[in-house]
Amino acid sequence: RHITNNLDQDLSLKSLADYIGLSTSHLSSEFKRQFDCSPVDFVIKQRLEHAKYLLSNHMLRVNQIAQRVGYNDVFHFSRIFKKHFGVSPKIMRQQGGQDH
Repeated sequence: RHITNNLDQDLSLKSLADYIGLSTSHLSSEFKRQFDCSPVDFVIKQRLEHAKYLLSNHMLRVNQIAQRVGYNDVFHFSRIFKKHFGVSPKIMRQQGGQDH
């Protein structure tokens, strides 16, 4: 819940471990055991899924969406988005949120 409610904040492994009160290694191993992925991968996936939703349901500019999901660099956001979904944020919007 903390992750999904704070996508625009610092969600590094260290900040998550500090928030929960665990060491980074303990958090990482417990998280992988529970969710079958690393905390960082989970954060990225949550950010990108929320960005996809915003592209489909809001008329925000891509740079505004990038900032809302924790990316200050719109070009970095666009590269990661395209790598994850196979299309750029602009194309995703044109397709109405339907990725390949």
